[in-house]
Amino acid sequence: MDSKEYGKMWRAKNKQKIKDYQKIYFQNNKPVLEEDKQKRRDSCNKWRDRNPLSMREFAKQHTKDNKEKRYKYTKEWQKKNPSKVDKGKQAIMNKVQWAVESGKIKKSIYCNCCNQKKYLQGHHPDYSKPLEVIWLCRSCHKFLHWHLKTFKAEIRRKVEGEI
Repeated sequence: MDSKEYGKMWRAKNKQKIKDYQKIYFQNNKPVLEEDKQKRRDSCNKWRDRNPLSMREFAKQHTKDNKEKRYKYTKEWQKKNPSKVDKGKQAIMNKVQWAVESGKIKKSIYCNCCNQKKYLQGHHPDYSKPLEVIWLCRSCHKFLHWHLKTFKAEIRRKVEGEI
């Protein structure tokens, strides 16, 4: 029996011992591990921001390679979360994607907010005008939605307070 086979057998017999060890290790080293995790995230985000075209190519290839898997996952998620599925919004997003692919609308390569050349997402200020899209990078899009959400909540609180 070689060391590889022995190792497999030992791990199979000592699963609980390994779990206990890992739990203690993670408890004792949590700050260091969290710091390392954040450093890796920051490094990956910086690389993505510096290489938007590589990310686009990777995303396209990944989508092609995993089309069936993604379709199945999406359908399962939609069945589990019917309240979160907005068929109208999804149809509009599909329409924009089709318009970009067919050349009806041109997707900008620069963020409309920060003017940086990054991977962009489409933002619809008004869903009644489906082909009017603002192209934003991920961070600007997130920031915009966060502000819209807090602004709407503030208005709601004021209105409910007056009634």
